[in-house]
Amino acid sequence: YLLGGDIFVAPILDETGTVSFEVPDGRWVYAFDSSQVFEGGSGPQEMTVSLQHYPVFVREGSEVETVLREGFEGL
Repeated sequence: YLLGGDIFVAPILDETGTVSFEVPDGRWVYAFDSSQVFEGGSGPQEMTVSLQHYPVFVREGSEVETVLREGFEGL
């Protein structure tokens, strides 16, 4: 699901935490581990997440990514 233009959420459909998803065009950073970056337009991708860390991705370079990286101070 695309929330606005900068947040993408992939649904978890079973208890294994394995999700298959296709991110929109652009580069997308996994919100809980910024070292995981996914390229949009490269076809279906898969990852396994713990149920405490929902598969949420933010568009690289967006204000949302900046807030996640630097914190909420000053907002």
